[in-house]
Amino acid sequence: MYRHAPINAILVMLTSSILFAQTTIPGGYVSGTWTENGSPYLIQGDITIHTDSTLNIEPDVDVVFQGHYIFIVNGVLQAIGTETDSISFFAADTITGWKGISFREPGTGQITFSKIRYVRSDEYYVSAIYCGSSRHVTIAHCEIVNNTGYYGGGIWLEPSYGANFTISYCTISHNEAIYKGGGIYGGGTGTIEYCVISENYCTVGDYTGGAAYIYSPLDTVFFDHCTISRNVGIYTDGILLENHCLMGCRNCIFEGHDADAISGPVSTVIYCDFFNNGQPIYPSPPGFGELVQVNANGDSCDIYGDIFLDPLFENPEAGNFQLTWTNFPVADTTRSPCIDAGDTAFVLDPDNTLTDIGAFYFHQALPAPSAITDLTISCDTLNTHLLWSPVTTDTSGNPITVSRYVIYASNDPFFVPVPTDSIGFTTPPDTSFTDINAAINAQRFYGVKTVVENQ
Repeated sequence: MYRHAPINAILVMLTSSILFAQTTIPGGYVSGTWTENGSPYLIQGDITIHTDSTLNIEPDVDVVFQGHYIFIVNGVLQAIGTETDSISFFAADTITGWKGISFREPGTGQITFSKIRYVRSDEYYVSAIYCGSSRHVTIAHCEIVNNTGYYGGGIWLEPSYGANFTISYCTISHNEAIYKGGGIYGGGTGTIEYCVISENYCTVGDYTGGAAYIYSPLDTVFFDHCTISRNVGIYTDGILLENHCLMGCRNCIFEGHDADAISGPVSTVIYCDFFNNGQPIYPSPPGFGELVQVNANGDSCDIYGDIFLDPLFENPEAGNFQLTWTNFPVADTTRSPCIDAGDTAFVLDPDNTLTDIGAFYFHQALPAPSAITDLTISCDTLNTHLLWSPVTTDTSGNPITVSRYVIYASNDPFFVPVPTDSIGFTTPPDTSFTDINAAINAQRFYGVKTVVENQ
């Protein structure tokens, strides 16, 4: 027993050294690579990436600002996390906060699979992420949550500096702007796509825009496949467009705003869903909201393909804006009207169905039928006879209705069936098949595929 004690003590000491690993970063210029082994990185002052430098931040790194400091990017920032190991930027003191990440000319880079939280500022050109560079900035798969700024609590896109950006698959929620654009402020040239912009606030000023305030007189900001829900502003809860700016929306959901969902001269709004808003768009484009045709689902829509129906979110009160279809695949009232209701010219969803409206698509693939495990083969002088038991359930144990069994044959024992290998089919309740051409083949290998209705 006593012989094991020193080993246990060594293990405890090693574990402790791993748990308390950290790296202190003083104010000044930063570059190189920040790794998981050096995390957390404790920031003790304002830090800057110089114009001729690059900082790489690897997955599962925490960057913790110990005071009200700013992170300026004049060079290149590559903060690239993964779906399972994200990067976190936050303040040690969540009340005092920090001053965010600021891309300034000629700064560029990408921030992916990262969380940016607890920015607190009432200064110009400060936001959770500020883009004030003409070089491209990519923000993807990020959570930008619980931040406060003067303009744009979540993201500030500065068009006067030619902001050039792509923002995709992000959650921009629970941010607050003191003056304009609770979630996003500004403009430039870029696309905001597959994002949830929800429960952002901006309640000071004459015209604010709870979700976003778009000011982009020379360039175009385009929203595609976004869910914009339950934001709060003055005059406009959703997106407010300043005069002469250019903005388009496609395949977006606007839901749950007491005031206008969109205010201002929007240039394009197609295949969107507006539900439970004070007013969908003011002023409305010609023909907007006039239900004069039907879409691919047979639902009434206007000439732009816009619908005005409850999107049937999973649990919006908890921030879950997934589309639902309780009785899938039965086409009934439990199916969200946003499913298959997007732009018919757009690329298909990953399940090879028409694109859905909103940030999340509903995956329509059913569980596969249970495997046939008792296929038997017998031969006579001319023919080969196949026999198997009926398939009645899918791999999840749910009952299914089989429409046919397709039989495949090949001379290759390791073949993967393709349509040209098919030699026929049979329909239930028949679960047998006779290959009348078997005699002309020296050897023959068979496979049987179950085909289910609606698949």
